[in-house]
Amino acid sequence: MKLINVLYRGGGGGEFFGSLLTQHEDVVTKEMRREGNVERWFLERNDLISTHYMDGSKPVSATDWDDTLWNIRLDHGYGFNAHKDYYKNYLWNDWDETKTILLQPSTEYCVRYVNHLFLSKMHGADHYAGKKMINSGFDAKRWWESMWETTQELTELYKSMIPSGHDYIEIDPMDLFHTDDEKSYKAVDTITDYIGLSDYLSDEWLTRIENYRIKNKKHINKEVTIEDLHSRITDKRFFDKKYVMEGMRIQVERLAIGREWLKKHS
Repeated sequence: MKLINVLYRGGGGGEFFGSLLTQHEDVVTKEMRREGNVERWFLERNDLISTHYMDGSKPVSATDWDDTLWNIRLDHGYGFNAHKDYYKNYLWNDWDETKTILLQPSTEYCVRYVNHLFLSKMHGADHYAGKKMINSGFDAKRWWESMWETTQELTELYKSMIPSGHDYIEIDPMDLFHTDDEKSYKAVDTITDYIGLSDYLSDEWLTRIENYRIKNKKHINKEVTIEDLHSRITDKRFFDKKYVMEGMRIQVERLAIGREWLKKHS
């Protein structure tokens, strides 16, 4: 069996990228949905990502993989350190063939850009998930305040996980999604060539990427208020929760700081 691993820092566009790959005839078909008007994508999964097992609980392996097509799996890798040997086998050694794409920022500008996109799309459920991560030992303060350093560390963690005999490529989200058509074309060509996919969908992918780029650009420039964030909460469990309201307050502050930084360095 064959597996495509997509490893990426949250906000990097991994779910949207996965939705492109699963359109291909040589890759398993997955259900996908887009959340509201925030250009946030969700791809059907076979299992839970490693983040759910940061607390040391035992990961549950999926068994419903396809025997002939390329399977695909997305992960942030936040829980890899808790189960290194398990994930080395589960994501690489147990497969006949793997392809690994590190969809990771290669510059500080990129990580600040995708972090800003992530912040602009967060809502109550994300603050709940973040609270669980913090309770499992995740250093959220350093994650946000030293985002370039933590991104580099995450990339090195990904590379350290990949066993001998398995390869990978690095793709910058700015090149694939957020710069211009030429860079997107080169990135798509690199990816299809690496996996060994025919390029019959390239034009369609590039059109979808252009639309994704334009819509995300609006999130970079838009001022977000707590009222905006509160209006996105659809699950009543998160209404007026103290940690959610505090999280949204910090979120708005970080968005304002990030917007100014991006304007200054663009």
